Amino acid sequence: MVLKEGEIARFDFTAVDGNGRIFDTTLEKKAIEGGIFNEKRKYKPAIAIVGEKDFFEKIEEAIKNAEPSKKISLELEPKDAFGERNAEFLKMVPLKEFRDQKLMPFPGMPVEINNMQGRVQTVSGGRVRVDFNHPLAGKTVKYEIEVKEIIKEKNERIKAFIEKYLPFLDEKDSKWSAKEGTIEIMVPEKFSSGIGQFKKAFSDMAMKYLEGIHTVRFIEEFSKKAKIEEAVKKHNEGAAAAPAKAAEKTPAKAAEKGGKKKK
Repeated sequence: MVLKEGEIARFDFTAVDGNGRIFDTTLEKKAIEGGIFNEKRKYKPAIAIVGEKDFFEKIEEAIKNAEPSKKISLELEPKDAFGERNAEFLKMVPLKEFRDQKLMPFPGMPVEINNMQGRVQTVSGGRVRVDFNHPLAGKTVKYEIEVKEIIKEKNERIKAFIEKYLPFLDEKDSKWSAKEGTIEIMVPEKFSSGIGQFKKAFSDMAMKYLEGIHTVRFIEEFSKKAKIEEAVKKHNEGAAAAPAKAAEKTPAKAAEKGGKKKK
């Protein structure tokens, strides 16, 4: 089987570093086993659109030529994965910049400077050396991949595009229709701002790869019910937090914060 450009596949994967440690996976069980489970993440198959290069080139090539339900093992050299280490990504930052933000850097501390993610390597002589290389730069990594399904039916393809490019919309939020070459998507009030880039990405990809689609329309939905539900939610959260705040004011908590009681 060879997938053509624009075809969509759902696939599971587990990635390990050179020491056999899992650093990424779509499988909850594997995440728990590897000690990287994140309760805020939804563990489910990833979506690949052939030709979009959303994943490493060799992974996309493997998916493109895979047989569904047959596992594939890949070993990627640094040049095919996270790249070689680059000395230019090692930067010296004045310690004062951290202290101005009331931070005390230490080796291994993750930092973000000028929208770049890095880790502190050393702190010495009023200067902090930060490594902005990817943690897996220069490393050979391994991926185990299993294509779960090839999505062919038009409505299922639309759902896959919504899932991939509008990830904040879950099933209950995802109200849409498609007719006469137009996709209309209802956007709840809680998502009405700050999603311009998501809407553009969805629109571009939908019109590029979904046959017959020439228009995408987003309809923002505002309702009194939504405002009431949000108010109730905030009230309940406040009520739940009240006992904890009250506990902080007890003599025992006060003693913990202020030091031991005088005898």
